Amino acid sequence: MMSEPGPPKKRKDVSVRFTKKKKVVLLLVVVAILALVLIWGFIPEKYYKVSEIAEDPEDFVGKDIQLTGKVANNSLDLTNRTFNLTDGKYNLTIISKNPLPETIREGKDVMLKGVLKRQEGGEEKGSKLENYFFEAREVKVGCPSNYY
Repeated sequence: MMSEPGPPKKRKDVSVRFTKKKKVVLLLVVVAILALVLIWGFIPEKYYKVSEIAEDPEDFVGKDIQLTGKVANNSLDLTNRTFNLTDGKYNLTIISKNPLPETIREGKDVMLKGVLKRQEGGEEKGSKLENYFFEAREVKVGCPSNYY
């Protein structure tokens, strides 16, 4: 005897639950990535001293870096937007792409953002940094701890 087929059994829609699970996982991944980006955004970038650059300048050429030091005495040229940055041991020529801050003075602490460049045709000279200059796109006067 054959039984008469009844109404088909309802199956749970697994694809909908799987899609919801995928959405939750994707949302968690996006939130984690955003959290990492925010955390990294609040970690202060390293400020290099001129002596650190002098150890091996070629490691820094063409890289976007930050420097800190003092404006060397008798080096500030507001017209040409240049000065020497010193840490007491080495000097590095700074060329600013933008006008220098009104508060800049010789002997003052400054922080710079920009790129270290090699002078064209530069040959080895007496100083480790004579063949290099720093093209600053940003110059701030004051101690780096004031900007964190």
